[in-house]
Parts: sequence; C-alpha cells; structure tokens
Amino acid sequence: MRLRPSLCPLVLALAMFGLPGPAQADIVLSPFAGIHFGGDAPEKPKTFGGNVTFVGRSIGLEIEAARTNDFFGKPSANVSLLTASLVGGADLPGKGVKPYFLAGAGLLRTNVTFADITDDLSYNNFAILLGGGVNVYFTDHVGLRGDLRYMRRLERQSSLGVIPIASNFDFWRVVVGLNVRFF
Repeated sequence: MRLRPSLCPLVLALAMFGLPGPAQADIVLSPFAGIHFGGDAPEKPKTFGGNVTFVGRSIGLEIEAARTNDFFGKPSANVSLLTASLVGGADLPGKGVKPYFLAGAGLLRTNVTFADITDDLSYNNFAILLGGGVNVYFTDHVGLRGDLRYMRRLERQSSLGVIPIASNFDFWRVVVGLNVRFF
C-alpha cells in the first residue's frame, strides 16, 4: 500500500500536533519551621521539617517529614511525622500568590522518655491531616510558603491491642517555609 502524495502534509501535521507532549512535573523542596497549637499541644511547641512536592497539572503529591521536640512541655517528649498528601491547586505557573489545599495520611510517632524508673514509651500510629496554605513566588523558582494543618491520630492503644478508631490525640500546626522549585 502506497501513501498518496496529497496526504503526506496531513500525516505530517497530525504527527507534529496530534501527539501528546512529554509529561511535565515540577519538584518543590520546602524546609519549614512553625508551631503546634490547640488539641493536645498545650505549650505551643516548635516544629521543624521539610517536604518535597511533585506537582503535575492541577494536583500534586507531597511527602513530608517533621519533628517536634518538647511536644508535651517536657524535654523528654517528642512527636515525629512522616506523611504523604494529595495537593490541589499547587500548579499555577510563574510568579505570584498561589493558594492550595491538601489531604493526607501517614505515620505519627510519639516518644516519651522517662528516668530509669520505667521503660520509654514509643507509639507508631496512623494519622490523617487536612490543611491549606499559600505559596508566594518572587521568581519562577524561589518563594515562601505558609500553611495551616489539622492532624489527628486514628489509632488508640488499649488492653486489646491497637484499635483503629478516632482517638483524642489531635493538634493544629502552622508553618512558614522557603520554596525552591525545579522544572
């Protein structure tokens, strides 16, 4: 079978404009610092951490690690988080103000160290989070981030083992961070 010469420009145009382009995603690295408040965080402990966000067209995936020392107002108590979240509204190109919202889940680890009287207590629990914030980009690659998140543990320790129920351990967190975006 031979292709007619009159169809060659049409086939060439379809090949150039009809095929999808390569997938593109931005990567945003964000170290941050902030405080916890409300719920089970009575002393407004300081938190620090960082996240990496893989941003597609309108949603993205964020992986975050954070640590809070002195969570319960005692130097021997800390909380660590390792979460994954879906981020909506994160990919608005260029400079300017870019609001976003997120929902996710992950590991919430509480660790309380006692004196030599008893063993240390450490719990790994499943937790959820909801939140939102705003990115303000000064250039195409550098900006600031501010967000507010609500976190809640979903497992409770009991004499029957771990029971997946809504627990009473929850708190809010507000952070400010630096965004570095890579295309």
